[in-house]
Amino acid sequence: MPEVRLTSIDVKPIRDVAEFIKGLPVPLPFKDLLNIPVFNTEEIKDTVKKIAPIDGREVVEWMQEALAANMVLFSLQNDIENAGGVFRSGAGDGYSPGVRVGNLYFKSDRGTVVRRRGYAIVKGSNIPDIKVPIDTGKLVFFKNKMIALLGAFKPRELQFNGFIALWEKLPKTPINARLRFGIIQKIPVPQFIHSSPRIPAPAVINRIGISSEKQQRINIKGRRVDRPSEVIYEDTVTVPSGQSEVMVQTASFPLMPPVILQITPESPGKLTMDYVDTIP
Repeated sequence: MPEVRLTSIDVKPIRDVAEFIKGLPVPLPFKDLLNIPVFNTEEIKDTVKKIAPIDGREVVEWMQEALAANMVLFSLQNDIENAGGVFRSGAGDGYSPGVRVGNLYFKSDRGTVVRRRGYAIVKGSNIPDIKVPIDTGKLVFFKNKMIALLGAFKPRELQFNGFIALWEKLPKTPINARLRFGIIQKIPVPQFIHSSPRIPAPAVINRIGISSEKQQRINIKGRRVDRPSEVIYEDTVTVPSGQSEVMVQTASFPLMPPVILQITPESPGKLTMDYVDTIP
């Protein structure tokens, strides 16, 4: 693969205000339970407690946490698939009944074991065991080019909560659908975009529309399409509150190859990508 250089990143403010309703529907499974788009498990904690109050018998605390995580994951799935990608996910008690998405699943360890060693274990077909640190999340890049975000949190005596988010196909530019950034128990969920020039060119500009409820920093990485684990450029920029456009310019000789854009917010707060385009 030819060397790719990040030549500039510019942020252009557009409006001082942003809205987070239009183009961000509530997923069908939760249509009767929620009336606003979901971004963060913390912001819906009280809503979940009203929907499924703890009674000590049928509903306990880990179930509320799993419900909140699934609400965020279903919302992300809705956005990614509207943009042309394929995303699968699941959250629940990693001990029993367990969490499985595709060929990935949490090893059924007691919560006390997970807490003592500091990580849960995710297993899969023909791959080494994956150690998932408590409360921080772990990105995994597979040889078949799929990408997973794994998270484990709140280990108790028996139960521990776990989630698996799996990108099986990335949305490709140009994208005109909105993509929200989710946060699950303080673990930020990045977005991944396949960026490819429309015509052969030695340089490209990625135009990324951003809506943010506050000024915040976002990290932007370019990854190899044929080997997503390899970062080819990286930078962090500050976006203002409201709507803005981030322009990422890259160059390569003789021609720019396709790249995977990874965009991750550095702090909690409502944030969406409103469009992503590759020029030319």
